[in-house]
Amino acid sequence: MIKILLLIAISAVILTTHGNLDLPICNFTTAKQAIAPRIFAEQTIDGNKQPILQTRFLHNKFGILGSEFTRCYFFSFDPNFIYYSTGIGIVFWVYFFYVSATKKLYIPLSFFLIIPALPFFGFPIVIVSYAHKIFAIIGLAFF
Repeated sequence: MIKILLLIAISAVILTTHGNLDLPICNFTTAKQAIAPRIFAEQTIDGNKQPILQTRFLHNKFGILGSEFTRCYFFSFDPNFIYYSTGIGIVFWVYFFYVSATKKLYIPLSFFLIIPALPFFGFPIVIVSYAHKIFAIIGLAFF
């Protein structure tokens, strides 16, 4: 009975934690806007003597979109963001990832890895924040 009450109390603390959710606006539109300036900047770094075909091959839209996507994706795994989302639950969030990876729980692990990609496609960042809270509570239950 004490374990259940403690589980409920810690879960309530994790759920009521309201942190600073100020991540940069990072979606497909902002990634498309970054293409032209990044191509120009990267081409000017190469210099005038490099062939145009080689420059365009190395600095292309797909590479820049992929770079922007990974930058946006890993903003969701910023330790400060996770701490502000979950509070003390960051310990259980890490434990959830550890247990899911070591016991090969592929479905929770796939949700863990897919949900941070949603803001890039236009979903609100709050989804990621609440997902971190849910993963922390599940990690608490695993503990």
